[in-house]
Amino acid sequence: MSGGDGTDYVAQLKAKDTEIEALQATEKLGKEIADLKAHLAEERTEFALRSAGVRSVTAAKALLAERDGDVAALVKAEPWLFDAGGSGKGGATGLEPAGASGGSDDQYMKRWERIAGLADKGKEG
Repeated sequence: MSGGDGTDYVAQLKAKDTEIEALQATEKLGKEIADLKAHLAEERTEFALRSAGVRSVTAAKALLAERDGDVAALVKAEPWLFDAGGSGKGGATGLEPAGASGGSDDQYMKRWERIAGLADKGKEG
C-alpha cells in the first residue's frame, strides 16, 4: 500500500516494528542486567556477613540497612549477632572436618601404618 506521493507505508511500518522490537529487547536485557547486579550485591553482602561469623544472615541483613551496609559497623554495634572468634576453627562440631590434613602426607601415612600395625614390620632385623 502506498500513498499518492509514492510512499510505501507498509515498509515504513515494518521498519518501525523492527525498531520497536529491538528497543524492547534492549530494555529486557537492561532489566536482566539490573537483576543480576542486585543478586550479585546480595551474595557479596551475605559472604561478608558469613566471613564476619554472623549467627543469622537474615537478622544481620535486616540490621545492616541501619548501618548503610557497613559490616564492620554492624559487628561493633551488635556483637551478640556474631561468633566471638569469627568463623571459628573446625567444622560444625568445632572439630576438624573429616579428611582434613593434620600435617604432611608422610605424617598421615605413618599414622595409618601405626593404626594398621604396619609401622614396625619393616624395621625387623
